[in-house]
Amino acid sequence: MIENDVLVIEDSETRFSKNIDATVVIPNGNSGITNVGFYLPLNLEIPVGVTVTWVNNDSVPHNIQSQDDSGKVTDIFNSPPLNTGDKFEYTFDEEGIYKYHCSWHPWRIGLITVN
Repeated sequence: MIENDVLVIEDSETRFSKNIDATVVIPNGNSGITNVGFYLPLNLEIPVGVTVTWVNNDSVPHNIQSQDDSGKVTDIFNSPPLNTGDKFEYTFDEEGIYKYHCSWHPWRIGLITVN
């Protein structure tokens, strides 16, 4: 069936690039320390090579700052200030667990897990 093109198997790179929603939403209310507006999703799992887009849907500016295991900002990915409706993209080319936060609202942290 495969030889006669009756059954076609896509390679994983093509399948993932078409089927993964690699968007992280910063919901309205995210800036308040007592609010429940966490990043959506809180831990986005993706394969290597996928571009993640963060979208600020909050009414105040945010930024995306990558962190090391001790919580210090790293140079892996760092966005400019994102006003309401602004987007930031980063392509993850290596496996790992990437932590990030907003430097203005450091109680809001998120994860990108790249397999």
